[in-house]
Order: sequence, then structure tokens, then C-alpha cells
Amino acid sequence: MKKKQKRTFAVFLAMVGIIAIALIGCGGNDNPTTTQNPTPTAADFDIGNLSQTVGSVTAVTVKAKQGKSTGAITIYYTGATTLPTGNGGYAITFDVAAASGWNEAKGLSAGTLRINDAINSLDELAAYLSGKAANTATTPYYIALKITNANDFVALLTKLNSATDKYVYLDLSGSTVTSIPVYAFYSSPACATLVGITIPDTITTIESGAFRGCTSLTSATIGSGVTTIGSNAFRGCTSLASVTIPDSVISIGIAAFYGCTSLASATIGSGVTSTGDINPFPECTSLAVITVVAGNIAYTTENGVLYTKEKTTLVAYPAGKTGASFTIPNTVTSIGSAAFYVCTSLTSVTIPNSVTSIGSSAFYNCTSLTSVTIPNSVTNIGSGAFYGTAWLNNQQNDVVYINKIAYGYNGAMPENTSITLANDTIGIADSAFSNQTNLTGITMPNSVTSIGTQAFYGCTGLASVTIPNSVTSIGEVAFYQCISLTAINVDAGNSAYSSQDGVWYNKEKTTLIQYPAKKADTTFTIPNSVTSIGDSALFSCTNLASVTIPNSVTSIGRSAFFGCTGLTSIIIGNRVTSIEYFAFYQCTSLASVKFEGTIASAGFDSGAFYNLGDLRAKFYATDTSNGTPGTYTTTAPVGSTSVWTKE
Repeated sequence: MKKKQKRTFAVFLAMVGIIAIALIGCGGNDNPTTTQNPTPTAADFDIGNLSQTVGSVTAVTVKAKQGKSTGAITIYYTGATTLPTGNGGYAITFDVAAASGWNEAKGLSAGTLRINDAINSLDELAAYLSGKAANTATTPYYIALKITNANDFVALLTKLNSATDKYVYLDLSGSTVTSIPVYAFYSSPACATLVGITIPDTITTIESGAFRGCTSLTSATIGSGVTTIGSNAFRGCTSLASVTIPDSVISIGIAAFYGCTSLASATIGSGVTSTGDINPFPECTSLAVITVVAGNIAYTTENGVLYTKEKTTLVAYPAGKTGASFTIPNTVTSIGSAAFYVCTSLTSVTIPNSVTSIGSSAFYNCTSLTSVTIPNSVTNIGSGAFYGTAWLNNQQNDVVYINKIAYGYNGAMPENTSITLANDTIGIADSAFSNQTNLTGITMPNSVTSIGTQAFYGCTGLASVTIPNSVTSIGEVAFYQCISLTAINVDAGNSAYSSQDGVWYNKEKTTLIQYPAKKADTTFTIPNSVTSIGDSALFSCTNLASVTIPNSVTSIGRSAFFGCTGLTSIIIGNRVTSIEYFAFYQCTSLASVKFEGTIASAGFDSGAFYNLGDLRAKFYATDTSNGTPGTYTTTAPVGSTSVWTKE
């Protein structure tokens, strides 16, 4: 009887269970009893062993990350489960069976298994390539090669350049060098046949321009030891489809990925703290989303747009991002240089009144951009900020003002144009009138407080300039290559600058900023208040024949006398401790130089008298550390083979 009761009770429980299930089914989703985990993605797994060498190939490893699906995994090598063993690249996918509340997932991409031929030396590489048939970028030869010193890169290029019909993928794992040199592959035939590169963990620096112009480069695996990616490092790698910048990277240089037009995805690691707040991905026209790894303390993204962490600077708007209009968040105070570079889909941008500055080339060649709302809060505009936009092209042919800032001149400037700026103008933007060769005169009102960098660069027709007393800031090389200037006059009431006989100085006359290139005088004695001669201060002053530098001067800047082709003699005072690169470059008539004192060799740049013979060597001939004062002469015209003699 007891057995029957137990059996009856079991049947009762089963019936209750069926009823309960039915009730739950009738009740819809109001009271779900379990939560189904999402379908697994490739990002839920750590994938390893993707780069191997022929003869020792083992299975790719796929392991679930903590808290992810632990279902059985099946790995496919270009469609088959059979592990390949021959040289080549094999697409890896994997399936994950349902487990622990996770759905099954099929066809997840794990990347590419690369099976390399191991090359033991660069000589062996040459023989290897010579024995191979010509191939294409889609069927490269996979090569594992160890680089032990910087000179190996030179030799590597020599070998690759001799086999320009052989496309290669290079795996440099095991190399002992710590950097890939400046312009390592740039401007060489090998640059066009490099399809892929695996950069090992031993590398800490990818120098500037290392892979610039490698148009066939489709894959770049950056090792976890890399801390620095130099400027233009991957510029013009037009086939590069994706890039993951590892957490080890701290700094990404200017325009590191400029013009990578196939780049569809970019992930910035948690360690990156510096891009110079300049777009690392300008003109990456396929890039729709930029991702920043969680935990990064310096940068973040919102809707695929890159910002500094607090969203105060908009660093990069992806050029391939869809959508015709964009409203910048009101946390932003600065739009970085090249932030919207070649975003041709944008027709309208709204800038909030929190923004005070717009960086150089910020909206460069946004050709469809017809509407820009610029608030009065914007007081600083970089050079070329709106170059090539429909908005700028639709302005009248005249000076274009943005919030009382003279931004530039739209249209073709007529010959012999003299411009008087509006009375309420407060500033002149960077490069506002650069290379306007028809500009002969400029009148600035006393309301102007700043003149931007390169504001009048290359205005070869500009004859004279008067800087009003209101100006407190003038950017670098503002009047550089204005070769017709006869005078730069500064109002006597100016608190930051001064002039004397048409020569421009700082207020205290301790720095000679610029001597007008077309000033008629043939001799010039620098005032003894001057302690430094600025960079390019006497650039192309072709009328000058003789210059005396007083004992007060301690430094002569870079390119200070560049192109003074009429200069025949110069006296350098006894307190000069620094003469910088190209200081007297192209002074082809300079036949007499008097050094009144010694100069420590570390301060006398080897290129100061570049291409002017052995003057520096003669100065240090009898005293290798400090040089020998005296007058040194040669015969004009002066060139690289000129021999100097101490009188």
C-alpha cells in the first residue's frame, strides 16, 4: 500500500508541474523564472597561437573569458577542422555549443592563423625569395624573421627591394631590437609589397613614418610592449582595414594613421594618454566608429566620436560616420586640430557656446558642410579650420570675419590689394592671409589684440606693417617670407613689442624678432640690449653686406641669417654660446667671419654654417672643445668645398 501511495504522489507532482508550466506559458513574460545569457561573441573569448612557423604547427587556442560561455568549442581553419601545416594565412572561425544558460553561436571570427616559413638570416631571406614565384597581395609569403639591430632593417629593405614581385607578410617575433626606425619602409619598393607585419613585444617604439605609404599593408599586429607610435607611422596605408592599439601604448603621434582610407575600425587601448589632442585618424574615410577600451584615464568615446576623458576636447569625428548633422556636446570647450578632417557627409554642425577654440584644419575639406553655427564664445581659430567647406566657399569674396576675428580672405585677391580691417576686429587668425601674394598693405585697428601664427606668411608683396598698441600676442613666423617688407613699425604705446628703424623687437629690445627683408641698408649693428637673435630673424635680407653682433648676444637662432646672399662679413661677439642649425645657410657671399670669443662645441651646431665649407672645423682645429677666436676668411662664392683660413 505504501508503494502505491508513493507512486500516486509522484504522479500528482508531475501533474502539478505540467499545470505550473502551462500557467507560466499563459502568463507571458510577466514573471520569468530564468534569465537567458546573450549569444556569445568573439569578444567573449581569448584567442591565441595565431602566428606559428612551418614544422611546429599546433592548434589555435580559444578560451572563454571569465564569466562567459563555457560551451564546447569547435575550431575551423578556412572551413575545415583539419589543422593546416603549410605556409600561408588561414581564416579562423569557431562554434560554441549552448551551455550554462548561453545560446549556441556559430561562425565566430577568430582572425587569421599565419603559418610562417622560418628564415634564419637575411642572406637566407634573399635566397628564399629568389626561389619563389611572383605572387599577389592576396597570396603573400609568410615569413618569420628575427631582427637584432637597426642595421638589419637597412639590409632587410635591400633584400625586399630586390624582389619587388614578391608580396610578403613579416612576423618579427623573437627580434631583439626595441624600435622600428624612422621611415623604416617609407619610399622604398618594399613598402609596396609589405602585406602584413607582426610587431613583437620587444619593440617599444614605432618611429615616425615607419610604415608610411605601405599601400598593400592590410594587417598590422602591434605587440604589447609598444609604448609609442610616432607621427605618420602608418600614414597612407590605404589597405589597412583595422587597428587595435594595445594597452601598453601611451602616446600616438600626429597623423599616425592619416589617409588609411580602408580603415573601418580603430580601438584605442586603456594606456593611451596622449594624442596631442589631435586627430590620429584624419582622412580615414571608411572609419565610422572609434572605440576606447574601458579604464582609459585620458580618452573616451560617445557614439563613436573620440573625446578627452571629461569631454572637454573633441579629438576626432570619424570621417566615415554616417549622418548629415551633428551637435557638439556642451561639455566641449575646444575642437581639436583636424577633428572633422574630410568628413564629407556632414552638411550641418552646431557648436555650443561652451567652445572657445577651433583647432587648425578642424573642418578641412568638409565639402558638403553648408551650415555652421559658431557662437560668440569662440575667440581662437586655427589655420585652415574651414578650408574647402561649402560654408566658406559661399562667403563673399572679401575678408571673412568670424566673431570679430579676421579668419581669412575668400576668393581670388585682386592685384595690389591693400586691406583695412574692420574697426571692431579683435584678432587675426592663424594663416589668415598666408601666401596672399597680391596683398601690398594691411591696416589694423587698435582693437586687434592678437596676430596668429603664419598670419601673413609668404605675403611677398607686403611692403610695410604697423603693429598697433593693442596687440599683445603675435604667433610664430607671422611675417615669414614677406620678402618685400621694408619696415615693421610698432606703436610706441605697445606693451609687448617695440621697433627701431623699422626693425622689430620685443618690448625690452632683448630679442631681435625680425629685420625686414627688403630694408635698404647694407650694414647693421645689432643694439647692445639684444641678448638673442630669433629664429629666421634676418631671413633673406639680401641687401645686407655686413652685420656686427655685439657682446650682449648669447644665442643665434635657427635659420637666423638664412638666405642673406649679399652678406660678405659678420662679427660674432664674445658672449655667444649657441649658434643653431642653418643659422647662416645659403650665405653664399660670406667670406669673412670674426669670432671674438670661444664657443663650446656642444652649442655650435654642426649645421650652423651648412654647405659653407670647413669653417666650423677650422674654428675647432686647435681647441676641439671651445674653438679659437679670430678672423676666418675664404673666397666667395662660398660652398661646400670652400677652405677657410684663420688670419
